[in-house]
Amino acid sequence: MTESPDVRSPTSIPGRDVAWPPGVMIVALLSAPFLGALLGFVLLTAVVIPRVGYGGVNRIVSLGAHIASPYTRPTAVCLGNSVTIEGVDATLVERAAGTDVSVENLAIAGAHAAELRVQAPLVAAARPALVVITLLPEAAAAPQDLDLDKAYAYGIGGFATDDPCSRIESLSEKTCSALSAAWWRAALRMRTTPIQRLNSAVRARLNPAVSTRRENKWTAPFLRHGSISGLRLQRHISEMRDTWLALQNDDNDSGPAETIALAKEFTSRGVPVLMVVAPVHPDLLPGFEPWAESLVESLRGLAATNPDVAVADASTLLGADLFSDALHPNEDGRSVFSAFIGAQIREFFQRSRGVSG
Repeated sequence: MTESPDVRSPTSIPGRDVAWPPGVMIVALLSAPFLGALLGFVLLTAVVIPRVGYGGVNRIVSLGAHIASPYTRPTAVCLGNSVTIEGVDATLVERAAGTDVSVENLAIAGAHAAELRVQAPLVAAARPALVVITLLPEAAAAPQDLDLDKAYAYGIGGFATDDPCSRIESLSEKTCSALSAAWWRAALRMRTTPIQRLNSAVRARLNPAVSTRRENKWTAPFLRHGSISGLRLQRHISEMRDTWLALQNDDNDSGPAETIALAKEFTSRGVPVLMVVAPVHPDLLPGFEPWAESLVESLRGLAATNPDVAVADASTLLGADLFSDALHPNEDGRSVFSAFIGAQIREFFQRSRGVSG
């Protein structure tokens, strides 16, 4: 009897390659890029954006390009962190100052005293008429290291040409390596402009209190509108309190000393400074009022011996209704704080002209 041929499917024969139907292969090839893009999007929104933060690194590079040449007219520049970004409208400051001096907001989100010292030589080289530095009470705590992504960005932006690691003790070896990294190494670390725009769009979509902004806006870079309240606000106040307390140290002089060194970064280069202690939410202030007082006291001691240094304390300037959250002024708070800074600028130039004249 003749044995019938084996008609089993190729997929059922041990050791034999699977023969996928052409349709399945086409679907797999077409879906692979989509799945890859989806994975990239998930990683971006769940890992990259929360870790790096919004808008810091690309704004640093833009800042380096913006101040690469000296100002051609008298200009006061405002430096600081997100409180300055959200709380200072340069147009309102100019109006309140009532002088012939232009005003720009050059603040970088998350910037602390050591980071501002990294910025100092390039900012001073642009020859502003005055540098306004806004500091939170946390500046009275221990000096901090620089975020690595920011360090690479400062290197690309041209801020590391004077070897900041030789001046700033709180910068770690890794940070110094990032600041001096070759351009290609820094470029590999940095995010691209299209991704930055996607970050902005995603944040604006996920948080209705945030709008988008261009990274090269130097007059009105603020993006928040509206205010949080209730449990969300209390949770944010608690988070900020814990964050600041984590910076506390036994050396009560190190923070103010770093702040004085920051002021001298500019005055030693012939640029006067106005040091402003930023507004603090009334519910957050009680535990940190001694920090603010320590900052003001140490800075006023410097101002007493240096006419190029002025000090202003705005820590109690704003009521709770003028904050958008535990940290940032809302629209009305921005108007009040901007008017305050403008008045301080006007007073500074009136005093300096009186001394010189």
